[in-house]
Amino acid sequence: CARCPRRRSPHAPPQVLALMASKTSLVVLCNEALMVTILFGHLLKRLFFGRLREAEVEHLHERSWYAITETCLAMTIFREEFNVRFVGLFTGLLFSKIFHWLVQDRIAFMEQTPAVSLRTHARMLTLMLGLFVLDACALHGAVSHTLTRGPSVMLLFGFEYLILTSSVSSTFGKYALHMNDVRLGGRWADKSVYLFYLELVTDLFHMVVYLAFFLLICTYYGLPLHIMRDLYLTCRSFKTRVTDFLRYRAITANMNERFPDAT
Repeated sequence: CARCPRRRSPHAPPQVLALMASKTSLVVLCNEALMVTILFGHLLKRLFFGRLREAEVEHLHERSWYAITETCLAMTIFREEFNVRFVGLFTGLLFSKIFHWLVQDRIAFMEQTPAVSLRTHARMLTLMLGLFVLDACALHGAVSHTLTRGPSVMLLFGFEYLILTSSVSSTFGKYALHMNDVRLGGRWADKSVYLFYLELVTDLFHMVVYLAFFLLICTYYGLPLHIMRDLYLTCRSFKTRVTDFLRYRAITANMNERFPDAT
């Protein structure tokens, strides 16, 4: 009950208690917070990306739809903890995911663009560093909350921010490989090899994290339907990369045996 003395803060003003006790006021405050978040997102988008390309907007809409759908499925598991705090945490998570997706698409576009300004490089480096720090802080908070108070919905957000930390680290690794290739004038023959190993390690890490989270949620809550798709795609991607690597080694070994070196 909102009038319960245990839920009242001794330092909270009466106006705050009245607003929190009224459902109408709470809806208005949540709507205002959402609008402020959207405006802040547009400001950051304008600052770091400028005008988005059509492909980036299309990918953003597609990924956002999947993220919202998976969160709705996750709410079936954590339905007892669904409240305003959960909505706020989910909004922050989706906000962070959007900029991770945009960074990935923009870095991929920069790799195909012959001339990129130093200002664009500075923007991407600053944003990647900021996202990494934000993910690390959110992950630390989720882990600390879980260790202190036990399993809760913070398991979900800790898992999500761990995946985001790995993703932004992988994106920075791809960016570093691309910049080294540019430094060598596009003649770095081993770039594809390092890129393959980077993606292989990333898929392996994601697969281990997904499996650990799957077992953890099954232990405390039940079957986590919301990660079944991501778990399947990650396992399939890792299997495909391992198969390609084994085929590559077999083909190169056969070529070295059948064909002599060029004179």
